[in-house]
Amino acid sequence: MIKQKKTSEENFLINQAVSLINQKKYQESIDINLKVLSMNPDNSAAYNNIGFAYGNLRKWDKGIEYCSKAIEINPNFELAKNNLNWMKKEKAK
Repeated sequence: MIKQKKTSEENFLINQAVSLINQKKYQESIDINLKVLSMNPDNSAAYNNIGFAYGNLRKWDKGIEYCSKAIEINPNFELAKNNLNWMKKEKAK
């Protein structure tokens, strides 16, 4: 898989999306991360952020799907692995 270099606009949007997650504005964060993915479909951070936001909305299957995609793109993405494990445990409850 060819890795694309992240643009400064992508980085700005990712930072904005993380800020929204911290404010518990999960759907707004998802929307911004989807915009990032439209610019760069290989942005593992955007997939992870979407997955984490869906997890916080208790939409486990969607969260698991997005975090799994982040790991597929970046197999060493520990945060995505942690988020994936958290959601799998929560879904199993």
